[in-house]
Amino acid sequence: MNKLIECLGESDPEFLDTAIDEDFQLNFEVENCIIDLDILKESLSLKSVSNTANDSQETSPEINRLVHVQEQMQRLMESQSEQQCKLFAHIARTESTHKSSVKLPKLDLNVFYGNKIQWCEFWDAFECAVHRNTNLSDIGKFTYLQSKLGGEAKRSIAGLTLSNENYAVAIGILHDRYGKKQEIIELY
Repeated sequence: MNKLIECLGESDPEFLDTAIDEDFQLNFEVENCIIDLDILKESLSLKSVSNTANDSQETSPEINRLVHVQEQMQRLMESQSEQQCKLFAHIARTESTHKSSVKLPKLDLNVFYGNKIQWCEFWDAFECAVHRNTNLSDIGKFTYLQSKLGGEAKRSIAGLTLSNENYAVAIGILHDRYGKKQEIIELY
């Protein structure tokens, strides 16, 4: 249950409880049918050994019961399959609605402290991993940016409040201060 909830993210717990309860009930009924089939199979094999060809009318009710149990089992399996299809359809709908809140994997970006020589490397990695990620809001991107800045670079945008608009402002400040190509070339 926990793994299913984790896969779905935030989901309707009542739907999940109902779906899982129905699935367990169907599994239970299928197991009972399998037990009935085993009992009938054993009974038929014992009778077939002890009976002659003339006694075939006596096994007819057991054969009818076997056919009935097989039909019942088939209906249960079809019902379980339909239930699982509904559950998977619900999972697919839930996943599509939660795509906007995608969690990024742990970033292994280096922290940028303000060394202009390291700016291009930092910005290229950050731009690829975060800045161009269309699943993140600008506030989310700004949060990641702040977590990957330190020292002088962090102080250069410290006065900006966390907002969508200020993400672009922060990027502009950082590019103006550390991303001037001529200054980087002179430093090399």
